[in-house]
Amino acid sequence: MKLFACIAYLSFVWITLLAGDLPDQFKQPLSIGRSTFSRIIEDNCVYVDKTGYINKLLNSKNRYFFIARPRQFGRTLFLTTLEAFFAGKKDLFKTLNAAKSNYSWQQSPVIVLNFLGTCAFNKQEFEQYLCRYIKSIAEQYQIELENENIFSSLFRQLVSELTQKYGKNNIVLLVDEYDKPMLDRIDSKEQYSETERILKRLYDVVGECDDCWRFVFITGLTKCSKQIVLSGIPTLFDISENDEYTAIFGFSKKYLINIFKPMLLTYTKSQRQCLDAVVDLIASRCGGYNFSCNIQQTEALINPRSALYQLYYQDSDNYFFDGCTPSFLVKILKQKQYSFELSSPVRVKKENFEIYDQQTILPEVALYASGYLTICGYDKKTNEYLLKIPNTGVKQAFHFLQKALDKICI
Repeated sequence: MKLFACIAYLSFVWITLLAGDLPDQFKQPLSIGRSTFSRIIEDNCVYVDKTGYINKLLNSKNRYFFIARPRQFGRTLFLTTLEAFFAGKKDLFKTLNAAKSNYSWQQSPVIVLNFLGTCAFNKQEFEQYLCRYIKSIAEQYQIELENENIFSSLFRQLVSELTQKYGKNNIVLLVDEYDKPMLDRIDSKEQYSETERILKRLYDVVGECDDCWRFVFITGLTKCSKQIVLSGIPTLFDISENDEYTAIFGFSKKYLINIFKPMLLTYTKSQRQCLDAVVDLIASRCGGYNFSCNIQQTEALINPRSALYQLYYQDSDNYFFDGCTPSFLVKILKQKQYSFELSSPVRVKKENFEIYDQQTILPEVALYASGYLTICGYDKKTNEYLLKIPNTGVKQAFHFLQKALDKICI
């Protein structure tokens, strides 16, 4: 029966494609080359609706949130979604889950600290960079800050001025990759510690201005020095391995079929396989991710970037290695002379996932943070995570990584 269904499906797809008469939904572009929510919606690209999670966050009893996820899983896209949401851009959400709530679309000033573009500054350069960054945000809101070069004082002034202008408990803070400046210096203990101290001074201001914030959302690639750098923020809710938020980034096979069916139909022709077989192929190369201890209660997730590129190019090439291999991972593996013996799941103590810094981060934790490993189980007796390679695409990327380590000078 399943064979007949596949044949019938393929026949429909091939006839439709050969006729060249594609419905409008087949022509909706993928979001390749677009990383912001507003651009994706305005360009009418295919969008996996994660806005229901905004309602869930707002309905919780928390205001301060933290999550760590590998790159290319949609962290930046979600932050730009939050930015548009709190800026009151209701028209962008009219067909999405966020519009189904009783939300009043109250407009708030939004401070975005995006560290993705930072590079390995020295101490003085990094402090100057922060000063310029904070002043540029002030200019967006027509706020004049005092002429001084202490970044923490400038940040405190900015928050104070915004509070006077818009009221208490109304400012939104969004941070993308809080740990990037530290990870860039992970091969130098002195520079790492300097950067750690600078970032702590910055985030201590967040805790000092508790009655100014409406919502704070901080993302990271890792949890490196989180217990130090973010210690000044009260009741920071870490949702990284929380069951309710495990699918906030990435998407399941169900989403893949429901949202990307038009592209999957064209893919069935190039692969000469039925829909189920093509979905399984993509999942085997790009999926298998889990960020929760409760494996039985959560669906495996697919890496969005790898899946989108595979759909776009209609092939089975490896799109993981180039886009998802951060430089800090290469440095750590090189320093610790890590041997790639991952034929069976590796065990890592849960505490090693939560508290670590430049000196204590384990190679396995760095691999997990980079998407090279994923959770496949949890041993309650020993309080250990079991980690494995999530899919065949990453398994292939491991070979590329191993070869690259021999050629890269750290």
